[in-house]
This record gives sequence, structure tokens and C-alpha cells, in this order.
Amino acid sequence: MNTPNYIKSLIAPNTKKPQGRKVWSIDLETVWLPFFTATNTMGDTAIPSDALGCPMRLAYDKTGAVRFSQAGRPVVRVAKELSDNVRLVRDNFYCQPYQLCW
Repeated sequence: MNTPNYIKSLIAPNTKKPQGRKVWSIDLETVWLPFFTATNTMGDTAIPSDALGCPMRLAYDKTGAVRFSQAGRPVVRVAKELSDNVRLVRDNFYCQPYQLCW
């Protein structure tokens, strides 16, 4: 009996590493979510648990309809609470001229 091709493709080694969603060139799943979970635990941030649990949201246009790309796929964005906090970290990361950052 021959194994179907779709089964063979599932068990064949895949050299391509899956790409995670990047926010400010840093991986959302392995860096930002654990970081913001820790800051929430310490009480330094107050990001809602639904934003940490489901960080990807559908993007909407001004009329309230779901946005679609040119390819016809729905546009997915990072939850606003997370993107706002990433922006805050990014803004605080860079030093002002002639100011010590540490």
C-alpha cells in the first residue's frame, strides 16, 4: 500500500522556520507577550488579559467593515493595548540628546 502524498508532506523534514509576528522587529510571541505578562504581574502595566491571551485582531476600516488586503485576505493587527505599550517602550528606549539613560 502506498502512502498518500499529503501524509508524506506532513512527515517530511521542513527546513523553513515558521515566522512569528514581529512588532518593532521583535517577536511578539516569544518576547513581547512574556515581557508584558511579567510587567502585568509586577503591577507596572495594566494590559487587559484578553489582549495578552489573543493579541491578534482583525483590522477595520473607517466604516467599521473588516479590511482586506489586495490578495483578498483579511488584515490582522496587534491588539491596540499591546501596540500602545510597545510604542511606549520604543519611545523610552531611545535617549534624548545630552541625557543619561541609565
